Amino acid sequence: MYDFEIRERDDENEAAKSYQRNYHGYPIMEYWDSEFYELVKAHYKPGDRILDLGCGPASLWPYWHQLTDVGHLAGVDLSDGMIAEAMAAFPNGEFKVGRVHEIPYPSGSFDIVIASSVLHHVPDSHLDGAMKEIMRVMSEHGLLIGREPIGQDEQIAAESGWLSGALMNFRHLVYRLTHTREVVEPELGDHHHAYQQKVFLEHLQKYLCLTTYSQRFPISNFVARVTDVRIAEIMKKLDDIQAGKAGSMFYYSASKNYVEAKDVEYCIDRELEGKGIDLSQDKEFLAYLKVASTEIERYLSKNS
Repeated sequence: MYDFEIRERDDENEAAKSYQRNYHGYPIMEYWDSEFYELVKAHYKPGDRILDLGCGPASLWPYWHQLTDVGHLAGVDLSDGMIAEAMAAFPNGEFKVGRVHEIPYPSGSFDIVIASSVLHHVPDSHLDGAMKEIMRVMSEHGLLIGREPIGQDEQIAAESGWLSGALMNFRHLVYRLTHTREVVEPELGDHHHAYQQKVFLEHLQKYLCLTTYSQRFPISNFVARVTDVRIAEIMKKLDDIQAGKAGSMFYYSASKNYVEAKDVEYCIDRELEGKGIDLSQDKEFLAYLKVASTEIERYLSKNS
């Protein structure tokens, strides 16, 4: 294990018993989780094999159990304390202690790898290794679906002017009126950081094709631990109004070996240009191959 993993394991073991309550146990956080579930659901196909990487105490497993006909569902986490909590919550679930750099499954075992707020625990210098290992356990056209926190200097409160003051005063107003107590965060190691989005995406796109990307929750993050459901509904509305602004999290999906019809067409065009093919049989074949790619993509996209 790397030094940062030892520190991370110890921190997560200490947080295991309170993690579910502190990071998933509030209405606004439930709203965030449901939004993430919708992203996973939009990409899921019946029979897909799913790895919940960095599953923690299985906080999101009630959502994964809503998916139809899952081929295989497994959870892996570095912390044995987190795995113990997961097994207590889901006694029939499959959970293993494992590193993101050494996932305890054979190559090609999963069609979807879910990384929910996991990779920001990995230092930038080790992210390439993590990506390679995730790719190893993915099937030929597997998907990585994840979310990560955005650094404070890229969030809406970092904008100049009075807006940041208004948002902080709004936070203090709501927390005072609801008598909300913020959780005291433990002191974390230097490896634990919110990614600069550009840095994360550069690492990701070395290995996978980014298929969806969005910033989420620009406003609700300010009062995340309010217990009042009505306030959570108001915060969702404020998030919707500010959609497209700098968020507090980014959601993404990325595919292994992602190809579109235009990629097939590009290769065909270059083949014709490079060889100057004169044989009518070859020209006919390549013409049909180009049409077939476009029509199959249109047909299957329409009926998927």
